[in-house]
Amino acid sequence: MARRMRHTVETSAVDLFTLIEKKLSPANAKRETGSDRLLVLRVPQDQIIASLKLLTEELGLKHLSTITGLDIGDSIELNYQFWHSDRIVDIKTSISKTAPRVETCTPVLPGAVLYEMEVHDMFGVTFEGHPWMDRKLLLPDNYPKDLPPPLLKGTSSEKIRKAVGIEK
Repeated sequence: MARRMRHTVETSAVDLFTLIEKKLSPANAKRETGSDRLLVLRVPQDQIIASLKLLTEELGLKHLSTITGLDIGDSIELNYQFWHSDRIVDIKTSISKTAPRVETCTPVLPGAVLYEMEVHDMFGVTFEGHPWMDRKLLLPDNYPKDLPPPLLKGTSSEKIRKAVGIEK
């Protein structure tokens, strides 16, 4: 009996992944990778909020575990990671590094407020409509506005330490 239930759970996860791909296809979602426990889809920046809404409101994926940023050269990749049972669904999008702006997902996922603040501090991404973009979460209050965010490639950690008074 336990073996049969486990097989049913695994099959339903595969069905869930197939359903997610099908539902996100109008948003031009492209599967990057996947396995029986991981589904990674890339969506255009202008479709990220609609895609997140679909996941949460229509498919019931409510557990956003994190939003991460990654400097990939000319752009910044955002990864919205959801947990569902023992499965992971990653929704990725890329935004311009020269104008790092994207709509906030906090109306859809209120718990994302701190994740977006972290990405803002570390990568300089402005989440338009976010209620606390004027605050710092991880950076010190005296972090100079003329210095780039600390996790962008090419940022000098030595200059940052000197600017905030950690080193002379």
